[in-house]
Amino acid sequence: EDILHKVSRKIVDRAGRENSLIVIGDLKGIGNKDTGKGKQMNRIANSFPYWKLTKMIEYKAKEKGIRVVKINERGTSKACHKCGSENTSRPTQGRFDCKTCSLENYNADLNGAKNILQRFLAYMVGNGAFVNKPITGAFMNKNSVDTEQVLGSSLLTSETS
Repeated sequence: EDILHKVSRKIVDRAGRENSLIVIGDLKGIGNKDTGKGKQMNRIANSFPYWKLTKMIEYKAKEKGIRVVKINERGTSKACHKCGSENTSRPTQGRFDCKTCSLENYNADLNGAKNILQRFLAYMVGNGAFVNKPITGAFMNKNSVDTEQVLGSSLLTSETS
């Protein structure tokens, strides 16, 4: 539990330093989900301290006035972040391949995280947010988010600066 406090504190402190909000994948149902991969895998999945970590992040962020947004994770591990196709495979637990755009041997967790980011951006644009500069970051690349597609979509209802 001590490690969860340390991790949650680092996440919240970094968001505070960078004047950011925190986006968390919403895994509703993971605690009672049958993974279809046997009893041992179910036990591992159900003992994962995700809920505890999420709650720690939420209360620490609230103390500092930092917004936390939960994004539904359904399908984010199946869809390709680059082209959106679900014609994909997972050759191993940690690797991701897309048969449509030929993305191969990609980090599966990073693919899912980029899909969560894309959902968040679509949500923000749909609620009036305006993206006025490119999205950058240490883990992002030019194929991570098609900002022109998001900005040109019907989700953009109003602009604020």
